[in-house]
Amino acid sequence: MYTEMLSMFYFTYLPPRSNRISNIVKMKDITPRQRIKKNYNNWKPDLKGSRRRWNLVTSAYIVIFWILALGKAKMRYILGAYSVLLTLSLHFGSQNVSQIISDFHRNKVPEHRSSEPQFLANIVSWSMSDSTKHALEHNFAMLQWDDKENVSHTKKFIQDAKDILLPYIANEEHLQWILSNLMTEDGGDITSTSIDAIVLKNLPVDPYIPPTPIDESIRTLNKPTYVAEAILLALGELAGTLTVGYNSETQYSNPWIHEGFPRPGPGGSALTGTVEIPPHQDMSYQGVIPDLLGLICIREGNDLDVQTTMISIETLIRILPEYVVSILRQKRFKITASAQWADTKTISTKTRAILDGESLHLPVHWENMIGVDTEASEAIKTLQQVLNDLKPLGVHLKNGEMVLFNNQKVVHGRTPYQNLKYDGSDRVVVRSYFVKHLTESELESRML
Repeated sequence: MYTEMLSMFYFTYLPPRSNRISNIVKMKDITPRQRIKKNYNNWKPDLKGSRRRWNLVTSAYIVIFWILALGKAKMRYILGAYSVLLTLSLHFGSQNVSQIISDFHRNKVPEHRSSEPQFLANIVSWSMSDSTKHALEHNFAMLQWDDKENVSHTKKFIQDAKDILLPYIANEEHLQWILSNLMTEDGGDITSTSIDAIVLKNLPVDPYIPPTPIDESIRTLNKPTYVAEAILLALGELAGTLTVGYNSETQYSNPWIHEGFPRPGPGGSALTGTVEIPPHQDMSYQGVIPDLLGLICIREGNDLDVQTTMISIETLIRILPEYVVSILRQKRFKITASAQWADTKTISTKTRAILDGESLHLPVHWENMIGVDTEASEAIKTLQQVLNDLKPLGVHLKNGEMVLFNNQKVVHGRTPYQNLKYDGSDRVVVRSYFVKHLTESELESRML
């Protein structure tokens, strides 16, 4: 009898095998001992610590009570029923019983997710020395950009900026290694790199930055110098890509440089809106999607908690149910853009896949992502629900800080503003897009 009871407790206490597999997360920079300990903690069922022990003890007392009440003859049946129920409770955690039954009727295995999933993006950081920063501030401030709308003048400005920057970072092997690993070599898979993003700190800043505009019609600060633009474009291209603009975009301050600052009132784009920006991929509705996105802060503003958020698509794929991932990879969706921000006549309306390799074509406004059938629409709802439940990694940018990330490997967003003044002191950022491979005509115009 006692052997049977002990074996029952032993087997019901084991975590389910599928849970041990599905909860493995991407972990770096930890020792094997720490990794084993971390994975073991992830394998545990939802019942933890004293709460789990209390449930076991309480249920054991209930079983003993019924044994005494009904007699030894029925003890085996009571123990068997208890073993089944306890195993189910530990195996399925907090899942709803009706949902479990429904999933089994649909021939779907219930998903096992840890109660606190970790969505890690592989983000590294690098800081420029003070001496290099001051020297570059002086040299970049002397750069001329006669016509920012002219591609020839823009190309010359970018080349001059790279020529100035290169001697200062020639011995920065760590930085060069990071930039090269944001992208793969020619012929490689764009999503197979090991680094998702880099945060660059203590970068050169403009000596004078005009007040942040409030008027909706003003799209640029009209700075007298272009220090921030020089370092942004030079670093982006030194990662092995080329600066590009998009013909369909109608609201940018410049085809290749996009100044962003919060505007009063509802609505707004990802750069000008004040509400939370959900996870998305920039230019997800375009035929050619930026490989890299650079964002540099030139005025931190009053909101010290606003963050750029990032989620690794690789890790997201591991968490999503396999049948949802399979549907997202099929051409059963349409992605459009808001007419307020883009010329929708130039955007393709053909059906396409949302998930291509590890590149997730997720628009800023989720209502612009449409499933062409019921199953595709349900897959979108599941994807959105999972994204809403996640706690992404956030980066707060200060003056002279920049984030450069792989737009094909992470989806990003922004937390809402909480402390806007609208007095000329609010946050200002500058953004650019970079693409690795261009056709001859695209290479000439730098427009897609």
